[in-house]
Amino acid sequence: MARKTAVYSPARVSSDFLLDISAGRVAGWSHVNKFGHNPDVDMTPDEDIWELGGNYTGFITTPTTLEIFSSDANDTIDGTGAQTIEVQGLDSDFLEQTEQIAMNGAGTVVSVNTYIRVNRSFVVSVGSVGANIGAITIQDTQPVTLAAIAVNDNQTHQATYTVPTDKRGLITKIWSGIGTGSAAGVSTDIELLIRPVDEAFQTKFLLGLTSHWSHSPKPPITIENKSDVKLRSIGNSAANSNITGGFDIVLVDI
Repeated sequence: MARKTAVYSPARVSSDFLLDISAGRVAGWSHVNKFGHNPDVDMTPDEDIWELGGNYTGFITTPTTLEIFSSDANDTIDGTGAQTIEVQGLDSDFLEQTEQIAMNGAGTVVSVNTYIRVNRSFVVSVGSVGANIGAITIQDTQPVTLAAIAVNDNQTHQATYTVPTDKRGLITKIWSGIGTGSAAGVSTDIELLIRPVDEAFQTKFLLGLTSHWSHSPKPPITIENKSDVKLRSIGNSAANSNITGGFDIVLVDI
C-alpha cells in the first residue's frame, strides 16, 4: 500500500504547530488527549490509571460486540440520568469507528458494531440530573470490561489508548498527580508503557511522583500503528491513594 504524506496546509496557519493541528489546519494530522483516574491505588500490586483499578482489562484479542448497562434504572433513553452514550473505538482491522448507544438502565444493550478496542466513551444526551446516575459498564461477551463511566463522570477516565492501523502516534506530553484523599507524603512511580503489535509491554518513560509533574519529551515518543499505550502506578508508598494521569498524542496519517 502506498504511504500517504501528511501535508501542512498554508491556510490560516499560526506560529503554534500543535494549535494548528487542534484547529484542523494541518491535513493528515490530528490530536488525542487521554486522561485517567484511579481513586484507590494500593501499595501492591501495581495498578493502571483507570476507574476500576488493577490491570486494565480492555486490550482484548478477539473482536466482539459490546454489552452496555448501568447500575441505575434512571440511566435510560427517557430517564433523568444518562440517555445516550457514544463509544469511540477500533474495529477488527484497527480502524476507528464510533457508535451511539441508547441506554436501557440496568438492562443490557448490545452494540451494532464489533470492537477490538474501546478508546473512549462519554454521555451524549442526559436527563434532568445532568449526569449518569449509575456506574456504566462497557464489556465484551465474556464478560471482560473494556471501559467504564463512574457515577456522575459522564466520561471514561482511562489513561489507555491504541493507535489506529492507519496512523502513527507521537506522544508530546505526559502528566500525573496525587489527588485529594491520599495519605500525607505519599509517593509513587509513574510508568509509561507501550506494547507494539505482537510484542510485550515496554517501559518508555518512568518518573517518581510526590505531588504533580508533567513532561514534554523532545523529540516526542513515537508509537507505531496498532500499539497499545497505558500509564501505570508502581511502588506506591501508601494504600488507598488517589492517582491521576494522562498523555497527549499527535496522530499522523500513514
